[in-house]
Amino acid sequence: MDFDRDERCISEALDALDTQIKVPDLMADIQAKMQKTVAPVKKRRVLRPVLVAAAVAALLGVTAFAASVGDLNWLMEKIKVPFGTVVEESSQSVESNGIDISIIAKQSCGDMSVLYVTMKDTQGRGIIGKDTQIAFETGDTADSGSAELLYFDRETGIAAYQLRLGSMDGFSAQPLKLAIEGISYDSRDVGEIRMPIDLAQAVANGEHIGEPYGNSTQAPSESLKVGHVADIAGTPSAWVSSIGVLHGYLTVQLGQPAGLGMNLNYNSLHPFLRMADGTVAEPKPFATGFVKNENMENVTELSQTVYSFDEYYFDVDTADLKGCVLCLKGTTRELLKGNWKFDVDFGSVPEALKATADIEMNGVQMKNATLMLQPLGLTLTGNKYADLVDAVVETTDGDVELKRLYADFTDPNENYQYVWQARSAIDMDKVKAVRIDGNRVALH
Repeated sequence: MDFDRDERCISEALDALDTQIKVPDLMADIQAKMQKTVAPVKKRRVLRPVLVAAAVAALLGVTAFAASVGDLNWLMEKIKVPFGTVVEESSQSVESNGIDISIIAKQSCGDMSVLYVTMKDTQGRGIIGKDTQIAFETGDTADSGSAELLYFDRETGIAAYQLRLGSMDGFSAQPLKLAIEGISYDSRDVGEIRMPIDLAQAVANGEHIGEPYGNSTQAPSESLKVGHVADIAGTPSAWVSSIGVLHGYLTVQLGQPAGLGMNLNYNSLHPFLRMADGTVAEPKPFATGFVKNENMENVTELSQTVYSFDEYYFDVDTADLKGCVLCLKGTTRELLKGNWKFDVDFGSVPEALKATADIEMNGVQMKNATLMLQPLGLTLTGNKYADLVDAVVETTDGDVELKRLYADFTDPNENYQYVWQARSAIDMDKVKAVRIDGNRVALH
């Protein structure tokens, strides 16, 4: 491949394209679409981060090595890489729309994996910075994932990210298909937005569905009908879609134009309530998201997605909302489409420590639960559901606290899976035991 000639062709083609996603002016048309009957929503329950994708097209340039982007040794000279002692070097690089993205290191351990990715603006537009985020998806090869900015080098314009993925089926059966479909940049704080809505009246006029649940951690299985209550000033075409009561929760539904998949939109908004007595009420820690097509109908393919909706639940007295104000805080951002695709073969997998034990967690007894500890974290598989608690790894150097990630109980007919992540690589040679809610299980 003639890189100089190909890069010049790509640059010339890009000059003829507008690769920024323009935010459509949708408000004038939304209320008309609300008049149509909308089918019930099939909900996406947010029990953990879920990765989904919409297909995007872009000019693509592939190189066999990451010569223009910092490699693993470069990154380890700059910062302490959390899992630098267990990852393997990689050298996959793809350029799309003037952004070069490279996978410089990788590792898989059972049902968890980690990738180190660098990104650089090859056209010097200043797009890459400390607030640049990645929108990615993995098809069916991962169930959860997150991306964290680790380092930004202002001199070279290179940003380095740590991607963490989880899969109940593990990553050894087939290569990971990673598609980075776009990035966000130029994030702006919207401050505190106070909505000019009579909340008590909106609740009275809204839908009331279901009786309160006995389990305070359960999210409603239904959704409010999409609609239009009020525009959200200071944001690109976001609006309060519906307000009502679902299973006793005051429910606020927000809508906006869909961005890149379901995990990176133009706006990241967080609703809260300022009560009449001056206190602040935050929503429950779980939320629900779903998407619609251009006619506010359910989508049959993700490529049909035009609108994105999120529902938030408040555990407040819905009969006493006088003087209560719905407020929002968060950020807006610019989006840049692209098409960076990688097939990642993890190769060798570090050994894990396993044990079987009876575990009591939050008062729930699980017989013959299976524990698997590896350098990236801990997985417990049991036959009952319990709220996730703290977990600690005992080592010869002291205790290592793990980060609670998720409890998977999407299928009550199967075993429940509880996952804790390590913040940095666990030295398996120094492990003595694991402690979970008073239970101590020796690992050798």
